[in-house]
Amino acid sequence: MRTGSWTAAVKDEIAGQGFSTDCCKRAFLSGLLHAAGSLILSHDGLSVELTLDRRTAAKKATRLFLSAYGVRAEEEGRSLRFRDPVLPAVLADLGVFSKGEASDGTKPAYSLLPGIPPALVRSTCCKANYLRGAFIGAGSLSVGDGYRLTLALESAALAEDIARLLSDYSIGAAVTARKGKAVVTLNDLESISDCLALLGAGETVAGLQSESVLRNVRQNANRALNCELGNLTKLVEASLKQTEAIKRLRAADGLDALPRKLKEAAEVRLSYPEDSLEALAARLGISKSALKYRLAQLIKRSETL
Repeated sequence: MRTGSWTAAVKDEIAGQGFSTDCCKRAFLSGLLHAAGSLILSHDGLSVELTLDRRTAAKKATRLFLSAYGVRAEEEGRSLRFRDPVLPAVLADLGVFSKGEASDGTKPAYSLLPGIPPALVRSTCCKANYLRGAFIGAGSLSVGDGYRLTLALESAALAEDIARLLSDYSIGAAVTARKGKAVVTLNDLESISDCLALLGAGETVAGLQSESVLRNVRQNANRALNCELGNLTKLVEASLKQTEAIKRLRAADGLDALPRKLKEAAEVRLSYPEDSLEALAARLGISKSALKYRLAQLIKRSETL
């Protein structure tokens, strides 16, 4: 499965889940907005754009904003645009804005909040749903030479907060800067599996475990094949060396000049050049070590010619 396919599988699996409470919906939408949302201020007022790479996620976001806040989404290519007079209050409720009073007291004043609002992630279920929204918005899962799960975020404060959320579940994540973004990264299969299980992507975890088993089988098979090839190479090289030595002895004095045991070893090697030492020893009815010693003696004698 390609990297994009793994990422798509996780996001579709997460997007298909429901919510146990309204606070979990808020946490999910907050994570989604923090990870994939853009604030746009124009002459028409404030709007929010959500850029999502999965249709399942876009449908889920559209339904949630409509059911929870009565705010409709406008589809613009691969993005969703939200425009509504109540949008500032919605963003405050989702922890994107902080709501205060204007200096003249006429209307509320809003300021942008960095990081994750603690009030939205107090419970275990809300923490998990915030992470689900964040992964759908900015996450990816790649399986190549190794395993890697990342969330590429615009805010360093948000990346650090997400790493802290993961640490609450004993999942260690690194935060690095790359190409102008703060990237939360998991690099080992165990941590990635724990994270995906937390997100509710059990089918993807099972797929990763199957992939890992297949990789181990292939690696073990390759190692066994390499070992077999190495042993075969050694066998051929040893047989050639022994055969050449015996032929030199035969050309010089003839094999009849050899002691009986060495002559027997020489003749059986010449007769069966492709056999292993075990097979040759069995033909002579002696041990492998005894035959190895006799062949070594033949090579030694040939080197003195």
